[in-house]
Amino acid sequence: MNRAIVSDIPGTTRDTIEEVLNIDGILFRLIDTAGIRQHTQDAIESVGMERSLEKMKKCRPGYLSV
Repeated sequence: MNRAIVSDIPGTTRDTIEEVLNIDGILFRLIDTAGIRQHTQDAIESVGMERSLEKMKKCRPGYLSV
């Protein structure tokens, strides 16, 4: 399934992709977000990074993979 455009070019991911995983009745929400960098000149990438930070603020303790 092609749900997102991916590449190794910084700034490609803009939107979050979410999926719920059920393991023995325990629900896990997996969220793939835009990467977070110190600076960008791209206004759309900035919105993606803001959305990533908002998702991080709302989550309960979990696992963060960089």
